[in-house]
Amino acid sequence: MRIDLLLLLLLCFSFSLQTSRAQGENMNWHYGRNVSLNFGQTPLTLATSQVNVMEGCSSVSDANGNLLFYTTGFKIWDKNGIEMPNATSLLGNGPILPGQSNPAGSGFKSVQIIKHPGNSQQYFVISGDPMELVVKKLYYHVVDMSLNNGLGDVLPGQKNIEIMNDVSENLSVFSGIDCHTYWLVAPKNGNSDKYYTFKIDAGGFHNTPVINTLPMNIQGFTKELFQTKNGHTAVGISDQYLFTLEFDGLNGTLGNLDTITTALSTGAYRNLIPGISRDKTKFYFSNSMVSNLYQVDLNLLPNLTAVLNSKVEVIPPHLAAASFLYYLRTAPVGDKIYLIQKVANNYSIGSLSNASQPGAQVIYTPNVLPFYPATSTTLESYYSLGADVVINPPSDSLFNIASDTVLCNQGSYQLQSNNTNASQFEWSTGATTTAINVTQSGTYWVKSSNVCDIVFDTFHVSFLTPEVILPEDTTLCTGKSLVIEPIAGNADSYLWNTGATTPTLTVSGPGTYTLEISQQGCTASDTIHVESISPYVTILQEDTLICNSMPIVIKASSNLESTFSWSDGTTGSLLTPTASGQYVVTAVNRCGSFTDDVTVEVIDCNCLVKIPDAFTPNGDGLNDVLTPVVAPGCNMQPFNFRVYNRFGQLVFTGIRPGQGWDGYFKDRPAETGTYMYYLEYKDRYSGNSVQLKGDVALLR
Repeated sequence: MRIDLLLLLLLCFSFSLQTSRAQGENMNWHYGRNVSLNFGQTPLTLATSQVNVMEGCSSVSDANGNLLFYTTGFKIWDKNGIEMPNATSLLGNGPILPGQSNPAGSGFKSVQIIKHPGNSQQYFVISGDPMELVVKKLYYHVVDMSLNNGLGDVLPGQKNIEIMNDVSENLSVFSGIDCHTYWLVAPKNGNSDKYYTFKIDAGGFHNTPVINTLPMNIQGFTKELFQTKNGHTAVGISDQYLFTLEFDGLNGTLGNLDTITTALSTGAYRNLIPGISRDKTKFYFSNSMVSNLYQVDLNLLPNLTAVLNSKVEVIPPHLAAASFLYYLRTAPVGDKIYLIQKVANNYSIGSLSNASQPGAQVIYTPNVLPFYPATSTTLESYYSLGADVVINPPSDSLFNIASDTVLCNQGSYQLQSNNTNASQFEWSTGATTTAINVTQSGTYWVKSSNVCDIVFDTFHVSFLTPEVILPEDTTLCTGKSLVIEPIAGNADSYLWNTGATTPTLTVSGPGTYTLEISQQGCTASDTIHVESISPYVTILQEDTLICNSMPIVIKASSNLESTFSWSDGTTGSLLTPTASGQYVVTAVNRCGSFTDDVTVEVIDCNCLVKIPDAFTPNGDGLNDVLTPVVAPGCNMQPFNFRVYNRFGQLVFTGIRPGQGWDGYFKDRPAETGTYMYYLEYKDRYSGNSVQLKGDVALLR
């Protein structure tokens, strides 16, 4: 029976996604010395990671905040912390330091992740050499999440692709103007006037850069650019200046440099550690000489003077020796910025709450997070919280038709996008077709797009498939009863073939029992066969006689799974008796306790025969008779003992154990000398035939 309930909720409305939207792609941070954070957890708690670097690293999640992979540029791990199979011998983000076998990851922001605009399964991992290296190259590797059973891997032939030489550590990624393009912004190293921009679009990574030459060198370690809210203005700092550039998101050019000095006193001053609020309206930078932090308001652009005049000190100076601010990173949820801080050689993680609000409303909280996970054993420092992944927001999104569908006893259902004008489709399942077949209950969505027009359709699907499972066919002990308990989920009613309507059924005899359940009009059934059984335990061997040198194994058996114990303390179904007696076995099973017994007689069957090498038949009562010596208890049939003189004459014959030669031959004492004997017998127990022969001396 099928029940389709289509509830059409016409929720047609549109809105522009702002930069303050939830950033699921940045929900998981992996950074520093084996540290990770999942912003989907409450409370926010440090966990471990495979990352072990001083600086450059990045991680990416899907739009729902599920971790995909993380990287240090020279290594890439999947969501389970396993290195991707082809992520070997990756270049960038060194150098190799004394005493280290792996690169130290000392590129400040040398590692970036860029999602492929033309392939939702692929990502470009940017990996640049740090300033410590003489040759500072920039590379990229391509990760495809469809590989390695969905855990991702580096595409063959798509790693260590060189982009440029002499690159700065301060990379950044900008959004293009068409919602389907990114630009990698790479300053030249040192005091340079060059910024290289590389286009990433549906066609992939374009290695030919746009080389932007500024009218002045940008001096200082921090040359990173930040894209402001309007999308076409870039802001940055040098040692002594706050500056802006005009960014063309279509062709990647940077121009119209505008600067203003930030050195407000004659004392030592150097700008460092820039950052930007999540809504891209507030810019932060530090005076590295006193380790404080300022905020300026970017809403006042393009008037740089007004921007600088809005400066508010949100973190006061830390004048203790060895105090420093190292890194700012915007949280993916809420209005917060996290920062690495060192005060008098003590490292910690602090935060700025209300980071997009005016400076007076910003709340600075030191030591908001531990510097290491609770299980960490390292004391090594690090200076980065990882680089954000920039995700292009669609210019316009339309939520079209939401439908609720309930399906009864149906294996699959087809969901269809309603956007007939779309050229690209992305389902929550990862499919890219116009329609998908679903087989499980859940909420499904499809994002269909054409350039920047994006339509979302949501489907709430419920599959109702009642199921009942009875136990496996079984046996019923004589005189016992059995309770049949089904697994029936959320059944509304029960009907047994006996007429009973209870969830369980108690039976006291064999038979075939069937249960039919009903759930919202849908039915399911199952059957169990019950047979009667009379339990027993038996010892397979009869009462027996055994030799002490030839042990046997006695086995007990039951027609039910049982535990066995013997009267001599042995456990298990097997017994090796070592002494004569009656042995009783007890079998315990679900039907009760049962016994059987066997009688075993153990005798000495080691039938060895020895013949003396001399005897003295002189009548003194000592060694007067030549007799084969037989072990007690031996049973020999037949038995034949013969003695011959040196002429070959038979002087004696014995036909049973215990008979011996008294030294007489033809009623006269035999002469002294050497005689030959021959003994032939058969061991009754072993069945072995034995022949013995030799010489014996007759002495008087």
